[in-house]
Order: sequence, then structure tokens, then C-alpha cells
Amino acid sequence: MFVRVKRSGPREYLQIVENFREGRKVRQRVIANLGRLDILRATGALDSIATSLAQLSENVAVVSSIKEDNQRVE
Repeated sequence: MFVRVKRSGPREYLQIVENFREGRKVRQRVIANLGRLDILRATGALDSIATSLAQLSENVAVVSSIKEDNQRVE
């Protein structure tokens, strides 16, 4: 699974997508539409989603804490 930005006209939408095999072909299926990217950023919902997902991953949590440390230094 991965997150992608899907463009539709002037707008961008955030989606969670998975790859799967159908016979010999690899296909993609949208698992969830998270909403318009500009609105998610403006409301802080994008940070909320990223923080929630980071809590489930040790690797991402490390990267997240490094970013927080860099912001404190500035």
C-alpha cells in the first residue's frame, strides 16, 4: 500500500492505494480517498494523519522525532 496524489483539473486529492495481481497484470485499487490535499494541509488534518500512522511504525517515528528536534533548534 502507498499514498498517492491524484490530480483532477486544478485540484489534488490524497488517496491510499494498493497494488494487486489480476492474472499476469498488476493493477491498482483505491482503498480510501482522504480528501483534497489543499484542505487537508490548511486544516492540519494531513499532519494528524501522518502522526497517527507514524505511531504504528518505529522507522517513521524516528524520522518524525528528528524533524521535531530540528524545529526546536531553529
